[in-house]
Amino acid sequence: MTHLPRAALHPVPDAAGLSGGIDVLGELAEVLWRERKVLEDLLFALSQQQLLLDAGQTRWLPRVDAAVAAAARAVQDHEVVRAIEVETLVQILGLPGDASLVEIASHAGEPWATVLGDHRVALRTLTTEIETVTAHNRTLLLAGERATREALEQLAALAPSAKSSGRYDDRVGPAASARTLS
Repeated sequence: MTHLPRAALHPVPDAAGLSGGIDVLGELAEVLWRERKVLEDLLFALSQQQLLLDAGQTRWLPRVDAAVAAAARAVQDHEVVRAIEVETLVQILGLPGDASLVEIASHAGEPWATVLGDHRVALRTLTTEIETVTAHNRTLLLAGERATREALEQLAALAPSAKSSGRYDDRVGPAASARTLS
């Protein structure tokens, strides 16, 4: 479930004073915790996909693909919530709208600089892990696609010789069905 930040529901205090800024920093920290959770959910789904691909268990791929898609949607939804929270906070801190988490942390003071810095490191680590698993899964899926295509091409190459020998002419197709019924 996506939660709207409380800061999005309240007017932004005067940027000259940080009244309310500490509450918004706490809100941002909470949003970043939730973002870490949805990224972990995505990493978990991608890891499940990787295990199935490594094991050749293609039967379960549609189910795990749906889990990956749902987790990816949750990440996208949460990015909107984070953007709202950051927009409110940068207004309070008097920072540009495109301020990075590093810039926000440097203007926030302690303990928020450390808290936001820790979140940044964790988010970057999760993102790197997601990219690594995604790249591996893509490699496995492309290899499976290539193997399937090659197998189908080999079968197609065999089919004309089987058809010309008459093995299939008597067993399949509308003419064979008509002969069977007559």
